[in-house]
Amino acid sequence: MDVSLKAIKTNLRTVTLGDVTVWFSYETPIAVLAPALGTVVRQNEWTGITGGHMSLIDGGTAEARKKRVSKEAFDMSLRQALGMIAYSL
Repeated sequence: MDVSLKAIKTNLRTVTLGDVTVWFSYETPIAVLAPALGTVVRQNEWTGITGGHMSLIDGGTAEARKKRVSKEAFDMSLRQALGMIAYSL
């Protein structure tokens, strides 16, 4: 399984484990990409900087912002995506 950590912008990073990618703003997961889920972005509850990070991920249009999900829905999607990771040594 491929594993990578990538700095996208100051305080915006991704961790990729196999075919699952999680975006972090500072230390908080804000988006996840998994084959069965597509890209899921959490609603912004923080500063404009984190909102800017989210916009880099989903385009930041009014339509994209409407698709962002609650903390509870995001946490469920993140758990589901992490559960899909298959690894081998």
